[in-house]
Amino acid sequence: MTCSVHLKSLTTGQKHPAAAQPAVLTHTPHRGRYSYTIQVAEDCVAVLMTSSDEDHSEFLIWNWKTGHRRLVSE
Repeated sequence: MTCSVHLKSLTTGQKHPAAAQPAVLTHTPHRGRYSYTIQVAEDCVAVLMTSSDEDHSEFLIWNWKTGHRRLVSE
């Protein structure tokens, strides 16, 4: 399973013009079912992935404008 975050404009619903192309951030987590919490602050997007049985979580931060992952914490 791969987690994909599609970066879209709230105005048009199209790929965000300030995002690097392709405007998709991806991560392959450990196997399992996850719930997601997403937060955007300036040029960063953070995703907290919590497993359904709560024995594993992952926290990721990307610069959504460049597409570079800045942090992975497992």
